[in-house]
Amino acid sequence: MSDDLLREILREANKGDLFRKILTQARVSKTLVQIYANPQNLEQSHVGFVRSLGEETVLLQELTCEGEPDGTTAFGIRQILEIAQNTRKLRRVQLLHERGLHLIGGGDAGISEESEDCVEDELQRALEAEEIVSLRVTTDHDYSQVGGFVQYVGDGYVQVELITTVGEPDGLATLRITDVSCVMRNDRQHRAAMQYYKHREELYGPRGADKQA
Repeated sequence: MSDDLLREILREANKGDLFRKILTQARVSKTLVQIYANPQNLEQSHVGFVRSLGEETVLLQELTCEGEPDGTTAFGIRQILEIAQNTRKLRRVQLLHERGLHLIGGGDAGISEESEDCVEDELQRALEAEEIVSLRVTTDHDYSQVGGFVQYVGDGYVQVELITTVGEPDGLATLRITDVSCVMRNDRQHRAAMQYYKHREELYGPRGADKQA
């Protein structure tokens, strides 16, 4: 056996041992892992909790990006190319798994059957309930979308404290209400962003301390 082949065998054996140690720690601590195990698609990954470990295999309880159970996957530890831990994405998934997606405010309570302007009424409801909304802004030449907390509605204008989809503050936008063609609120994406925003220091640390995507 050549020295190069022996080193490769030892490297693979040591990698397997370390992977197994990481998976064991994740199982005991009940923390999420993200596993890459497809050499034909290096972008594909499995996110979930380690439910069981064999000598050379692992069973993962997978979760969706919203923290909900999404089946199980069993594969060989030798197939694993990379294990990611404690990333911003995993912390967000674990937060939603533990705390859920809750309806914000009163849901549909207080909505009248008749309205002079449903868009402006929705903006006002979002302001009063302190909900994150997405606004589609349409002009003669283009359209864009902004999301965040409504801070002011009046005199034909709306001001929005911008919040990213992962719950981080991103400035202030002032818009004409007549340019707002669509208001979306309280769907699953917005409830997730609200949870991220409420727990942003828990997820990301003090503002500016962690910029890893």
